[in-house]
Amino acid sequence: MYGGTNGFGPNGERGQPLLWRRDISSIEIDLSDFLLDQEGVEEAKLQWELLKQGVGEMALLPSGLQLTGPDRSPGNKVELEVAVSPGYFPGVVTTRNVRLQVADQATERPADVPEWSCSIPGIWDRRGDGQGSEIEAGCPDLDIDLGLSEDAIVDVAVSFDIVLAAGLEEDLRAGVIYEGAFLSWAPPEDEWADFWGSIPKVTSETAGVTVEVDLPTTGDKLRKFLPILIALIVLALLLRVFAAWRLRPWSPLVSPEYMAWALDVDQGSYSVSDASVERELCMALTRRSASGQMGGLRLFSMWKPLLFGGPPQLAAKSPDGRCVGVQGSVATRRGERLGLIGNSLGDGWLVEMSPTASRLIAWDLPPGDSEARARLNEVESAAVYRIEQMQEASTEADNADAIDTPEAMPPDSPTDSGSDPFAVGDSRQGVDPFSSEGSISEEDSRYIDPFDQ
Repeated sequence: MYGGTNGFGPNGERGQPLLWRRDISSIEIDLSDFLLDQEGVEEAKLQWELLKQGVGEMALLPSGLQLTGPDRSPGNKVELEVAVSPGYFPGVVTTRNVRLQVADQATERPADVPEWSCSIPGIWDRRGDGQGSEIEAGCPDLDIDLGLSEDAIVDVAVSFDIVLAAGLEEDLRAGVIYEGAFLSWAPPEDEWADFWGSIPKVTSETAGVTVEVDLPTTGDKLRKFLPILIALIVLALLLRVFAAWRLRPWSPLVSPEYMAWALDVDQGSYSVSDASVERELCMALTRRSASGQMGGLRLFSMWKPLLFGGPPQLAAKSPDGRCVGVQGSVATRRGERLGLIGNSLGDGWLVEMSPTASRLIAWDLPPGDSEARARLNEVESAAVYRIEQMQEASTEADNADAIDTPEAMPPDSPTDSGSDPFAVGDSRQGVDPFSSEGSISEEDSRYIDPFDQ
């Protein structure tokens, strides 16, 4: 409120103070904006000087490219690490061409140029965070296809183009220009033109690395893919076996009845006796099942035929170890005989060979006893034929074991006198012990259930 004095009085005395009133709030605001403008102008001039100083002292674009790769490559695909030193300004590094120099070859040859780029930040961008030249530029790996047809040592030379980041001129001008309410400042146009013209817009560098290429052979490829192939095959077989085992057991029968007749064995002849006839029930015949019990015999499905694309085969096992079915029998490693029924229960029968009492069992029977007896007449001859086959196979197997064992030869062996050891008489006359007739064929061996061994 004090505004000065009103001069001197008539007698020379000092005048009285002149008082006046005025709202100075607007003056304070104008003064504050003016001071802020002064600070902005000084900051813009400082940034301009720093910018010119950095241009004169430091590398402007990213530089110092280096390639690092494996000493030995197992194929034509080589993965190289790219290291770049940042420059004063940000830039973008891209591949221009790739040249290969194979050892023991006079000329270079080009290689496919991969699409690759890397953006490198500049020191000017990071000057305010205190990191300065400690910026680490992380670039993706560079994948190159060498395209070689044989093992070789190759010098790989990659040429790179380095360009300024897009929009850099506008960013730099924005950092050195100030526009305020009272004051404004910008570098002179001629100085800015000289400055921007002195900055290189594009540079190029070449970096190289030496790689020893060891191409995979056919054996290497097989060793790599064979375990996978085997695993896929095994998995497919297991899935097939599991699906068929669960979805395709034997088809059930309508009638659960079966009949058992005593089988008389008299010096190699076999006949069915009507004295003992049993008509029983086996509910497992009417269900889709993997196994079941019938008259003391165990019926079960064998999984091995599933591996060859066939349906499950049915077999029977006797507690006494010898059984004959519709399709004959097959020996196990324990010396037992499994009766082979086939892939269907329809019109099936079994013979249980026991030292005490043998039986002929048939199922899928007609309803009446007379019809069942007529059915027995049909299967009796087939059963006798299968039994004789089993006996011949057992005899031939025993003879083969005896001939293969030297201790089994008597002291006065026919071989001592030059006679034919295979010309045996009696019931074995003309039988070749090495003949495959009656023995277990390769096809039948796959019907053996491994879980029963």
